[in-house]
Amino acid sequence: HILSRLARRGELQMAQLFLSWHELNRYELNAYHYNAVIGACTRTSMWTEALHMFDVMAEGKVESDTITFNAAISACSEGGEWKNGLQLFEVMRLNKVETDTITFNATMSACQRGCQWVKALQLFTEMLQEKVELDAITFSETISALEESGEWERALQFFHVAEQRKVDLNATTFSAAITSCKGVSGRKALQIFSLMAPSKVELDTTTFNVAMGACVQGAEWGKALGLLSAMAQSEVETNAITFAAAVQAPARSGGWAKSLQLLSVMPRSRAESSTMCCSTVISACEKG
Repeated sequence: HILSRLARRGELQMAQLFLSWHELNRYELNAYHYNAVIGACTRTSMWTEALHMFDVMAEGKVESDTITFNAAISACSEGGEWKNGLQLFEVMRLNKVETDTITFNATMSACQRGCQWVKALQLFTEMLQEKVELDAITFSETISALEESGEWERALQFFHVAEQRKVDLNATTFSAAITSCKGVSGRKALQIFSLMAPSKVELDTTTFNVAMGACVQGAEWGKALGLLSAMAQSEVETNAITFAAAVQAPARSGGWAKSLQLLSVMPRSRAESSTMCCSTVISACEKG
């Protein structure tokens, strides 16, 4: 269907025009048509338009279904509007609209982005109580919520629960678990990182960066630089965050010369120059 294709490509204006054309020609519209447009709103982070379409459905007496609510909550999450996302979730409950894994994940994501970690954890508990299927996204959001609230031990416990349940974990789940090790245990971060290859999860720039950051915070300088070498061997793209972590490793152990060397190769590695990198090296030189 044309409307679905436009929505998948995130072409919101074209999708809206297509919908308006149907309305002008008095075609009968149903939830399918509106859901497609709200889906396009999600892909373009246009949460206000998503809520507007939601209201248009109500005015036209078109019944909103699970897909409608899921798309609208996701749009609110992408737009950082956790209150509106949570309100839509509560409206689903009141109207007895069926909730599923996507509903909970989208609402948890909205709460997570709004720093409402307690509420995100409450939603996870509700999923358990209602026996809603838990997937990689569910665990990623829960682990991040625990990490942000300072409960790193519980965050790691949840990661291991996901493993035990044989959840199909992805790079985001691993990154969330590795991030929870920051400032606590660089070795633990590396242990989790080492599980990615056997799990056939693709190693990307973000995962390497969070692992390096955890090593630096945990005073595992050599291992942080080892990860930088592994990135080069695996042909994983580096960026400014990568080098910001890398230059901190030798700098913090007094190896300011190594930090300068790393800083000098940044342009050749196509990583953006970073104020953080320069500041770290200058600080190291002053101490050395």
